[in-house]
Amino acid sequence: MGKLTALTLLLIAATLPTGATAGPDCRCRAEGQFFNQGDLFCIRNGDGRRLVRCAMSQNVTTWDAVEDSCPTVNLTPLPLAPGKLAQAIVEDRLDD
Repeated sequence: MGKLTALTLLLIAATLPTGATAGPDCRCRAEGQFFNQGDLFCIRNGDGRRLVRCAMSQNVTTWDAVEDSCPTVNLTPLPLAPGKLAQAIVEDRLDD
């Protein structure tokens, strides 16, 4: 094989991809949104919702389960005095 042919083959081999490599900007996608690796999200599945984390597994982004359910907050509204309730209703209607 001539020196020119060997050099040409070496240059071609150097430009070929050496395998699938994930770039640093790989992100997960869920419900039309993108998430960076390490981000948490409450994703819907057949059993309801579960808390997951965007992660990398064998060069592919994936969702790793963190909890079988999503965190919730139960807030109880503060009661309004009768006069304040009527005022709030009137003000709300005036804003519309």
